[in-house]
Amino acid sequence: AGQGSAAREGLRGSGRMRQPRGFTLLELMIVVVIISLIALLTYPSMSDSLGEARLYRSTRAVVETMTYARIQSIMRNQAHEVTITTSPDSSGGAVVVRRYASTRCSSPQGDPVMTARLTPWTGVTALRNEQQAPLAMSKVCFRPNGRAADAATANPLTGELRIELQRFKPSAGDGGGEEKVGWPLYVKLTNMGVATLAKTVTLPGGGS
Repeated sequence: AGQGSAAREGLRGSGRMRQPRGFTLLELMIVVVIISLIALLTYPSMSDSLGEARLYRSTRAVVETMTYARIQSIMRNQAHEVTITTSPDSSGGAVVVRRYASTRCSSPQGDPVMTARLTPWTGVTALRNEQQAPLAMSKVCFRPNGRAADAATANPLTGELRIELQRFKPSAGDGGGEEKVGWPLYVKLTNMGVATLAKTVTLPGGGS
């Protein structure tokens, strides 16, 4: 009888559900510290990736806008002007397409037909020709034959125009402003009016 009673007690004990044990304050603090360390280590790479994505979108916007202007010039037999404005801060710049009534980008100023925004903290930092000479031109005219020209002088482009776009961040100095971050991307525009995106450009003498 004693053995039967002990067996029944053992069965009843094994049938009880164990109450779940909660986390202690120490365990929770350890988890919070680990998550904070992971976030601290991954933040720089995440920030760089987001910045590179913004720069890529801005560069694509320039390429696509120039391609649109060229196609419209050929289809409508009217000149189209592309103007790039740079504001390398949180507001971003813009690429504007204007349509002219004639076959040249001459006064009076054409009507705006398309505007593409550059993403914040990106901007155009240089326009250079094939000899790497800096150009003041920020406007490109596309003629009805599809070729690109300097909108200010109406002279056709000679060789290849290289438009450099760069990432920026707020300057750490007391004077404010912005400073460049990372490597640039480029838009290459041929005198035939074809715009393409490039990560590097070949400089005279074979460098990049």
